[in-house]
Amino acid sequence: MNGCICCTVRGDLVEALKRLRKRLATFKFDGVIIETTGLADPAPVAQTFFVDEVISEMYSLDSIITVADAKCILDRLHDEKPEGVENEAVEQVCFADNVLLNKTNLADEEKLAKIEKEIKALNPTTKILRCLHSKVDPKELLNIKAFELDRVLDFDPEFLDEEAEHMLACTMKLSHLYPAKSREMSTKSCSRTRYNVSSLKIVTISTGTRVSLPSRE
Repeated sequence: MNGCICCTVRGDLVEALKRLRKRLATFKFDGVIIETTGLADPAPVAQTFFVDEVISEMYSLDSIITVADAKCILDRLHDEKPEGVENEAVEQVCFADNVLLNKTNLADEEKLAKIEKEIKALNPTTKILRCLHSKVDPKELLNIKAFELDRVLDFDPEFLDEEAEHMLACTMKLSHLYPAKSREMSTKSCSRTRYNVSSLKIVTISTGTRVSLPSRE
C-alpha cells in the first residue's frame, strides 16, 4: 500500500495488513514498517494495533520512531496552531520511542543540546539518536520492543477509546516550555502547515519467528 497513512484511512491500513498476512505462505517477511508523513497524528495508526482485535492477534507494535530536523524542529515545536488544532510535531515527539535527530550538521552543539533538552521535557523516556541523512544502525530501530502501552496511557488516557478526542497530557508540559505560544489542544486535525520537517515511522514487528508473523498466543 502506497501513500499517506492517517486517521482517515485506518480501514485501508487494516485491510492491507490482513492481505499481507494472507500472503505469508508465498512471501516471507519479518515485519512491517509503516511510514507516515510529517503531518500525521501517530495516535490513530498506533491505536489500530490495539483496538482492532484481528490485527492485534496478527501483529504487535514494536516501536514508534520520529525523525526530527535539527534545523527546524524547535520552530515546529513553537508553532502556533488555530484553536482546537494539535501541534503534530509535539504529538510525534510525545509518542516516539526513539527520536532520530537528523541533519545535525546544520546545528551547532549548543542548539543540539537545547533540542535534546526540549525533547526530553516532552518525552523523558525517549531515546535520541543524532544522525546525518537518517543513517542509523538498524539494530537501534528494529526488534527493540520499545513501545509501552502504559507509557502512552499515562499521557493519553483515552488512547484506547476510538470515539474519544485525544487530549495529550504532554501539551501541559508544552505550556510550561512555551507559555506565550501554546494553547490547549483537544481535537484531532490533519491541517497542513508549510513545513514537513519530521516524519514518523511506526515499526511493527512480530513476536514470532524470523520468517513469519504468527499470531501471538
